Amino acid sequence: MADFTSLKYPLPPFTQETAQIKVKAAQDAWNTRNPEVIKYAYTPNSIWRNRSTFLTGSDEIVTFLTQKWKIENGYRLRKELFSFTDNKIAVQFWYEWHDEEGQWWRTYGLEDWTFAPDGRMRKRMMSGNDVKIEEKERWFKDEVDVNEVEISERHCVPRCLLPVSPFGSSDLNPEKLNTRTMASDGNLGVVLVIGGCGFLGSRLVKTILSSHQEVESVHVMSRSPTQNLHPKATYHAGDIKNHDHVSCLLEKIKPTVIFHTASPKYTDSEALLCSTNVDATRVLLECATASPSVKAFVYTGTDSAIVQSPGVRLTEETAKLHTEKSSVNAYAKTKAIADIKVREANNPEKLRTAVIRIPGLYGEDDDNCVGTLLGSVKKNQHKIQLGDNKRHFEFVYIESACMAHILAAKALLNEKEETKVGGEAFFISDDVSMPYFDFARKIYAGAGYPVEKSEIKVMSYEMILVLTILGEWIYWIFTFGTRRPSLKKEGIEYLAGGTQWDISKAKERLGYQPVADQDAIIRKVAEWEAKRLGIWADI
Repeated sequence: MADFTSLKYPLPPFTQETAQIKVKAAQDAWNTRNPEVIKYAYTPNSIWRNRSTFLTGSDEIVTFLTQKWKIENGYRLRKELFSFTDNKIAVQFWYEWHDEEGQWWRTYGLEDWTFAPDGRMRKRMMSGNDVKIEEKERWFKDEVDVNEVEISERHCVPRCLLPVSPFGSSDLNPEKLNTRTMASDGNLGVVLVIGGCGFLGSRLVKTILSSHQEVESVHVMSRSPTQNLHPKATYHAGDIKNHDHVSCLLEKIKPTVIFHTASPKYTDSEALLCSTNVDATRVLLECATASPSVKAFVYTGTDSAIVQSPGVRLTEETAKLHTEKSSVNAYAKTKAIADIKVREANNPEKLRTAVIRIPGLYGEDDDNCVGTLLGSVKKNQHKIQLGDNKRHFEFVYIESACMAHILAAKALLNEKEETKVGGEAFFISDDVSMPYFDFARKIYAGAGYPVEKSEIKVMSYEMILVLTILGEWIYWIFTFGTRRPSLKKEGIEYLAGGTQWDISKAKERLGYQPVADQDAIIRKVAEWEAKRLGIWADI
């Protein structure tokens, strides 16, 4: 067995022999299930992405692994060299474990390792999938040497995300595969992201290109593609409301999948909201339907489009959308109309469509949700609470939202009759609902500005609503109607409502997985954003 405190050897550049040694040393170390041993293989500031979890540094790695093996009982791992270059190694892995109820699982996937000159790993990127197995299907039983096991393709599917395993013959039977596995695999082909320079769209581009997704190329169509650019994506300036612009681009790049993430802010004018959310969506659907290359269309919906039902945990079947006649703000109304139009456009013979409905979105480089909350810290307004804070809301980490879009696209491309995805909407979230200001105060605390209960200053919704309406009129008068205030009465009314929903449908049909530890993600995001904004308070 390897001397784990010296795992930095061998050093890059690697040969096939030294890369193989590196892989097996890591395998042996991880099979100790001892985070204090494993940490020596990584630089002190090593960066990890483990599915949707992002880590930096030895302390976070040790904490993550400690928690991992509290959940994954009976863990046994096999790693095999997949490819290598000077200072990088790609690895296939398989491991088995059981949960508290005794259910066995096989987890498999790929890892991308980048090494520092001293031989320690400075970056680890991991993507994986889980498959339920029976006791009799286990490979890595206690009395068996994991290196001697013949690896079959039981965990794989046609058009698999992973390369075909070189370690054994296939016993593949697609009819026995579950929905979750089917939805998580597949080649996306040529991808077009509408709104790919925005917060969600740009992160979606990054996720597709950096998480082992199998694609031919990624393109972005934007009105002015000048920010949040990815070096491996191709950008096209154009007007998504212009039928000729869209149809010409589709003819040129021949996309297989279109992700439509573009939308103005809820504070923008009604005219802009209508033209983008309704007119542009109609144009995109018409052009996509007419294009022989486009097979899947995934639209980003929102909780704002849903009629609020305080205290009721909604499903996609029980939720009601606003209509053109609804007495709500233009953002909610136009997003609801687009949601309906996208699902109505589903046609298995021409274009399969789906809607991913997202709640409050948060993440790194977030100028909207987290940026706004931390902006209140700068103004010393973070101790203010609007209303009684009893209404619950859903929130979702941006990486999870991106993966939900990708899973939906793959499910549309590989749709099975028994697991309908086309023409459907899917609620996603972190699967944890809470009052809005509870979430806000978690952000404040993560940034180093905790708010004690005794420090909270409560202002009634009624008073704030009156002041907001008055403020809107004053703002409108003094800007001659050319600008809108950042705080509008619609935002206050939204906070007074609340929305909770069930994400079981996305889990079952798409294989969607929420973050395992929302509090840890919130702390990390808050710290990241506070440092970016220059207000980090390390307490």
